[in-house]
Amino acid sequence: MNKFKKNGFTLIEILISLLLILITFLLVYRTYFTIQKNMKEVEKEVKNNEILFNFLYSFKSELENIFNIENLKFDKKEVTFTAFIQDIDFPVEITYTVKNNEKEEVLIRTQKNLFSGYTYSFPVLTCESINFLVFQNENWEYFIESDKVAEGIAIEIIYPEKRIFYPVLLNIEKKIENEKK
Repeated sequence: MNKFKKNGFTLIEILISLLLILITFLLVYRTYFTIQKNMKEVEKEVKNNEILFNFLYSFKSELENIFNIENLKFDKKEVTFTAFIQDIDFPVEITYTVKNNEKEEVLIRTQKNLFSGYTYSFPVLTCESINFLVFQNENWEYFIESDKVAEGIAIEIIYPEKRIFYPVLLNIEKKIENEKK
């Protein structure tokens, strides 16, 4: 008979179990921080999309409320118009200007109170490229012909991984009829 009874674990068994526990903890740790990093990226993307959609909604609303179509000034990198905006009882002049930084472009919104002359500006978007287009003669163009009336305005926003083209058709006939009255 065996003199020594086996009452516990050997050193090798303990080392192997510790190694398995360590590997399990490393996998859990790595998975946790990978998920956390991915969640931060998703949250950032959701926030950027929310900002973009809010801007596009405001842009559309402002263009649909153009007060005087004759005050519309248009360029590939700038658009200026007079409009009534929500919660303000007087017309304002709104200018969207694209400023070029070293690697990206920034869209700046400027609003001017036509009665007091008070003006303020703030950055709206930052991306790879921003352009304005005008709809005339059934085509989207970067420049408006002087003898033509803009039927719509679009903004083209280019990110490294996506391109957004957001058109807004203007109710020109309706506005011109109202101005004549």
